[in-house]
Amino acid sequence: MQVIMVVAVFALGLFGFNKLMGYKKENIVFDFEERYTDHDAYVKAVLSELKKEGREASYQGGTTFIVDGKRYTLVERNVSMGPGILQRTILQPEK
Repeated sequence: MQVIMVVAVFALGLFGFNKLMGYKKENIVFDFEERYTDHDAYVKAVLSELKKEGREASYQGGTTFIVDGKRYTLVERNVSMGPGILQRTILQPEK
């Protein structure tokens, strides 16, 4: 019984971590080594990264982007990784 509980807790933890980190089929996810605190610089970096991937992208204001004709919402996650902080950028399609 304890083994089943351990496996269940591990599976739920893994599911929660993946959801938090933006791993989903429709999401666009990338990481920046540099941490952006200025929103305008961050938006420019996101657009630059999308264009590097060969996507057509534009910024609509706030947290909204148009990528390849679809509307996406920007979600930012800061994750402690070793000695520094990783800035994870997740673009989630609007429903």
